[in-house]
Amino acid sequence: TVFIISPFFVKAQGFSWAQGYTSTGISAAIAGIEKVAIDDSNNTYTIGAFTGTVDVDQSTNIHNLTSIGNNNLFLLKQNAAGNFLWAKHFPCKSPINVAFGFSGIISVALDAYGNIYIAGTFTDTMDFDPGLGTYYMMPPISSIVNFNGFIVKLNPNGDFIWAKQIGGAAGSSIAIDGMKMNSIGEIFIIGGFNGTIDADPNASVYNMTTPTSVGATLISK
Repeated sequence: TVFIISPFFVKAQGFSWAQGYTSTGISAAIAGIEKVAIDDSNNTYTIGAFTGTVDVDQSTNIHNLTSIGNNNLFLLKQNAAGNFLWAKHFPCKSPINVAFGFSGIISVALDAYGNIYIAGTFTDTMDFDPGLGTYYMMPPISSIVNFNGFIVKLNPNGDFIWAKQIGGAAGSSIAIDGMKMNSIGEIFIIGGFNGTIDADPNASVYNMTTPTSVGATLISK
């Protein structure tokens, strides 16, 4: 399965580059991108999900990512010319997963210091530390319909800083406020939920309840 990254920069008002990524190995991979963020140096940060093995370095070098379980998350950084810089992999805990690891829209944003923030939805136990360590977060019940919102913060090198979850919510978009270098940026998450959830990802509790069974929009600051 092929997925394409084709960013262009408004200053030039023209096409810059495009790339296609194909599966490797015996079985076909399924992969797709969700969002792209661009820093002040025009480096691109691409977030998406994949199953199987995919080479995310489109030069003569090879950088394979192989999923553990289904629907793993990847984060790819490339320079302004589309050259590979690094990639990070967020796998399921177990290689045998009935439910998908990540589900729904995934979003990425940068703050003024180059820290990376990822928000989205997961439905099974996942490792949110893409480095040598592990940081597992688990929904109350693993299920493709048991949505849980997550927020992950990485440093500019893609190293893990922290991760939070909001049970019962489906995170879909993230934005960082306070972009001046001497300010403390605030994080805004938008998503959806149904029923009652605790919208505070920390030890405190901030319950929100939908007025009907249809569902409601979550905005978390």
